Amino acid sequence: MQNLANKDRKVMLLLFAASLVLYSIYLYPVFLNLNSLLSSITLDSIKNYYTFVYNIRHGGFDFEFKGMNYPFGEHVVYTDCQPLLGFILKLVPPLYPYSIGILHGLLFLSFVMTPLILFRILRIWQLPTIPAFMFSLGLALLSPQFQKINGGHHALAYGCIFPYAILLLLKWYNYNNIRSLFAIFLYNTLIFFIHPYLGFCLCLFTFITMLVSVLITQRRKKLRTYLYLLIAGILPLVVFKVFMFLTDKHAGRPTEPFGAEVLVENIGSLLVPVFGPFQSFFTKIFPAPTEHFEGHSYLGAATLFTSVVFFITLPFIVRKKQFSSDVIALFISALLILFFSFGWHHHLLRFLNITLPELKQFRAVSRFAYVFYFCFPLVLIVLIYRVFNIYSKTFLTTVLSVLFLGLSIWEANDYLKMNASVYWHFPNFFNEKYLNSNDKKGLEFVVNSHSQAIMPLPLFHGGSEMYDRRGSSNSMIPSMIYSYHSALPIVSMMGSRTSITESEELINLLNSYKKENVLRSKLKKENLLIIKTDDELLPDEERLAKKVYFEARQDSITLGEISIAKLFEQKLDNLLYDISDSTTIDKRKVVFVASANRKPFLEANMDDYEKIMTLSPNQLDAGKYVISFHYYYPERNFKWLATDLIITEGENETYRWAQNIPVRILSGFYKGFGVFEYFVDIQPSTRYEFILKGRESKTYHIRNFLLRPANISTKYIQNSITLLNNFPE
Repeated sequence: MQNLANKDRKVMLLLFAASLVLYSIYLYPVFLNLNSLLSSITLDSIKNYYTFVYNIRHGGFDFEFKGMNYPFGEHVVYTDCQPLLGFILKLVPPLYPYSIGILHGLLFLSFVMTPLILFRILRIWQLPTIPAFMFSLGLALLSPQFQKINGGHHALAYGCIFPYAILLLLKWYNYNNIRSLFAIFLYNTLIFFIHPYLGFCLCLFTFITMLVSVLITQRRKKLRTYLYLLIAGILPLVVFKVFMFLTDKHAGRPTEPFGAEVLVENIGSLLVPVFGPFQSFFTKIFPAPTEHFEGHSYLGAATLFTSVVFFITLPFIVRKKQFSSDVIALFISALLILFFSFGWHHHLLRFLNITLPELKQFRAVSRFAYVFYFCFPLVLIVLIYRVFNIYSKTFLTTVLSVLFLGLSIWEANDYLKMNASVYWHFPNFFNEKYLNSNDKKGLEFVVNSHSQAIMPLPLFHGGSEMYDRRGSSNSMIPSMIYSYHSALPIVSMMGSRTSITESEELINLLNSYKKENVLRSKLKKENLLIIKTDDELLPDEERLAKKVYFEARQDSITLGEISIAKLFEQKLDNLLYDISDSTTIDKRKVVFVASANRKPFLEANMDDYEKIMTLSPNQLDAGKYVISFHYYYPERNFKWLATDLIITEGENETYRWAQNIPVRILSGFYKGFGVFEYFVDIQPSTRYEFILKGRESKTYHIRNFLLRPANISTKYIQNSITLLNNFPE
């Protein structure tokens, strides 16, 4: 036994070298620049880099992330900043400048190490050394989690997490002792603090696997065995929920995220690659994969070929009774979690008329298919080996393993290079030595401003699931760069499940018309630093920008400051137009409809196209206008804001959709409604239609439709309430 263990260790050392060489062939430029490059700077990627390094350098140990959502802050778990790893690195200040490199190194190391874990699993099932070597190396190469590194979902990208969970379960099955049970409990608990998705998935996987195993084996002392099951599969979830209850001080989080029934897996995503030599062939014979990136968990041609071999040998497997309880338990568990990743549990619960809000908290259940990616081929391999071993000892298994590795390398040649021209071309600007001269000048201005926080224009916001702003693709990057290096928090948020109440109050900072602004008392006396990009602003942002004293410009951004008094100052344009009637159409002035006895001024369904009004050619002078209306939604849920404003342009009998604008970019929040505002250019001799159309079967209605020139302010008194530019005072 000792000689066998020593032999396995030598093979695993060779396997590690082979794995490292394979990844290095494709990724050596990245491996040589782990701390100087970023994979990408798209929405999720830049945010996850920023939250990770900011929390390490500037965060405390109170579980509060203070870099965004100023002045509220946010719980670290809701920022994807990997609090477990972050808290460890926080203890070693000399490592701060190398945080990005350490993150990259750990991510890539997890994939290099994955074959070693798979090898140990196959050796527990007594596969011979050479086939175990080949299978484990081949299976790791196409892990769907690998592309998560490039996409910026770093916390979800540790390739070894699920294989190690399988290994722990097999150890529990073989030894059934307290030590193996505690190892599973500790592992599942800690993974929650890398990413809650992974923690919940592991708990579900553990619970189902152990339950099926107990039911199959009918073990004695069932009560104790069921207690073990609860400790390993349920207790980690309870510990995490208790931790969040005690440490999360942010009320009003959304109860349901967008994407819970959209970002799901399908059959095509398992069988059809979006890369490689078999893409064209498999596309012709299998259903199409999901369009969204989250749902791609392609099993690989090697696993599909092994499936064919499995079905050919299935009669022999059944006849020889090779279905051991551990293999069956893993297979059933993987199938049930695949069912979950398809989103079918939502349909089942609706059919049973059962409501489980906790299961609606997962935005992209397609990620749970990662379990199936590993479990399914492992089960096939061990069952095929057991039959082959009866008839040919190791020869046929070895041949299959060589084919498996060959097919995997063939596909990995494209998979590991996929989108190489897009990723890993961005300097690590979270390390000051990689900032260019303009960035350094801008940082000097930021530090010397002695401001209390950074306010980006255009404002970015995401995470409440309800509201959105346009700065996520524009002002977010420079704001996060300067925030990290100056330790100034950002008056914007990009996270997950951010408090709806906090989101409304934060966006309401742009609403100077509201006399009682909650945040006025929560802000400090110091100025706000404004970072404005050259991108088009929304009307409320443009009003604020006019009050800012801009002092510096760096590349495509302008830097300035605004005092708190100036921020809340109510400033109207010189031209003030009084609207005296509830319906006004005044050439050279405004179009205003307070209400009407038709939809969408009456309750309307989002599924329908509802025309607000038609503007005839030359009914208004050409120029820049502001369109606004009050949007009433009965529930604070993203589904009730899934409406778009469609603006059509036409001449004579022809027309086209000129703009499609999401209503969720609201500017002000009041009881039961928000104010929608947007710029529109009115051209001469052009007919316009303003139409509302949603993407959910929900209800809404509007009031106070206003179309005014951008340089004119309006005033309308409605039931003792004064509307200034359509905003209640």
